[in-house]
Amino acid sequence: MRFKGVTLFGIILMVLSIAMQIGLFAFTYSGTKDDSPVLVMYVDDDGKIPHSIFRMAMGRAGFNVVTVHKDLSTANEVGEEMSLPKGYRSQQTVILAQGKNATSALKLFDADEDTIGFVLVNPEFETNYSMEGMSTEFPSHNVAIFTDDQSEKSDAKIIYERLSGEDTLYGITSRPGGILSSSVYINPKGNRYLSVAKFTKGDGDLFYSSPTFQTELANYLYSNYGETTKAPASSIVTWYILFIMSAFSFVTGLFLFLSKIPVIRYRMVSDNKDKLDSVTKIIIMALSILTAVGLVILIILGKFVEDIGYIVGLFPCAMLVVMALFRLLYLMKNLQIKKPNKNVVLAVILCASLVLYMLFIVLNTFGIKKPSSDIMFLVAILAAILQILSVLIVARCDNISRIKGFGGCSYYGEYLMVIFTAMPSVALFLVGALLNKDMATYYGITGFCCASVPFLASLPVKRHSNSVTFTSITHGFIYIIVLILSI
Repeated sequence: MRFKGVTLFGIILMVLSIAMQIGLFAFTYSGTKDDSPVLVMYVDDDGKIPHSIFRMAMGRAGFNVVTVHKDLSTANEVGEEMSLPKGYRSQQTVILAQGKNATSALKLFDADEDTIGFVLVNPEFETNYSMEGMSTEFPSHNVAIFTDDQSEKSDAKIIYERLSGEDTLYGITSRPGGILSSSVYINPKGNRYLSVAKFTKGDGDLFYSSPTFQTELANYLYSNYGETTKAPASSIVTWYILFIMSAFSFVTGLFLFLSKIPVIRYRMVSDNKDKLDSVTKIIIMALSILTAVGLVILIILGKFVEDIGYIVGLFPCAMLVVMALFRLLYLMKNLQIKKPNKNVVLAVILCASLVLYMLFIVLNTFGIKKPSSDIMFLVAILAAILQILSVLIVARCDNISRIKGFGGCSYYGEYLMVIFTAMPSVALFLVGALLNKDMATYYGITGFCCASVPFLASLPVKRHSNSVTFTSITHGFIYIIVLILSI
C-alpha cells in the first residue's frame, strides 16, 4: 500500500511526535552525575509523584531524585534509627517530606551529617506537640516550605512562623516569577523560605505535577545547593513546550492520516432486526445506574473508601465482559459470515503509533510506576487480558451485525454503551465536586479515563482497518496503562 500527500504528511508528523517523546524521556535522565546532591523524597504509600517529570525538573537543578515510601511520623514515635537509601549514603542530601511526615523529618534527619537542608511540601501537624522543640535555631539547616493551601492559618504558615519568627499575615511577600507566580516569604537570615501557590486549592495530590511548583523548587535547590552553571527554569519550560507541541503534532498527524483513508464499507443485506443488542443495552444501562447510585450513596453517607478507586477503574472491564458474554452465542452462530478484506498495513501503523505514543506519554508524565501491591498488579494484568478477549468478541460481532444490515452493535456501534460505562465515574466526579470531596473527584476523573481513553484510542483502528486483533490489542494495552496509573 502506497501513501502520499496528506496521508504521508500525517504519518511523518506522528513519527516525529513519537521521536520527540522518546527524546524527552531520555532527557529526563540527563543533567546529573552519580555524585550529584540527592533529593530524597519521603512520601506516604498513597503519594502520587510524577516521577519522570519530577526527575527531569530536579535534574536541571543538578539533583538526583530518590523516592522513599515511609511513614516518618511512626518512625519518630518509636525512635527508629533512620538511614538514607543504599547507594546514596555519604552524599549531600536534601530531605523532602510531605504532609504528616514533615515535622518528623526535621527531627529525624537534622543531626545527620549528610543532610544539607529540608523541603516540606504541604506539611501537616501530626499532633498538638508536632512543633515541640522547633525554633529559629532548630532545625539548624535551611528549611523551605511549599504549599497550595492559601488559608490564613494553614499548617504550612504556622510552621513557617514558628521556624522563622516572622508573621505571614503582615509579612512582606515577593513574586519572583511575576504576577502569576507563588507568594514567597523569606526571613532576614535567609534560612527559612515559604512559597504559597496562587491557583490551587490545597488538595496536594496534584501539586507535584504543577510546572510552577517544579520550576520554583528547582530554582530554590539550584540557588542554595546547586552545582550546575545554568539556571533550571528555561530548560523546564522548554521541556514542557516540546511536550505540548508533540501532543498537538501527533493529534494533527493522526487526523491528517485518517482524513484520506476511506471508512470500511460493509455489504448490507436485509434481515430481521437484531433484538439481542437492545437487551444488552438495557442490562448495561441498569448495571451502570445501580453502580452510580451506590457510589453516590456511599459518598453522601460518609462511607467513602479508597477501594472505590478500584471499583471505577475495573468497572469498564466488567461491562465489556458482560457485553462479550451476551454476544458470544451470536458470534458462534455467525462465524461463517464473510468479512471485507483487512488492511493489515493500515492496522499496524494505527496500532503501533497509538500504543507507542501513549506509552511514552505515560513514561514522560509519570515514569514506570507499579501499583501499591502485587495483588493489584496481577489484577490489572488479568483485567487487560479480559479486555482484549472481550473486545475481540464485541468488535467481531459489530462487523457481523453491519454485514447483516443491522448497523453497529454492542460497543463500537452503540456509543451509548461507552456512555453507560463511564456513568458511575461521572456521577462520582460530580458529587465529589459538589461536596468538596477531593479523593472522590480524583477517582471520578481516573475512572472516566479508564472508560473513555482506551475506546477513543482503539476506535480509529477499528473504523479504518477492520482488524479486530489490532483493535483489541490497542484497547487492552492502553487500558492497562491507564488502570495502573489510576490504582
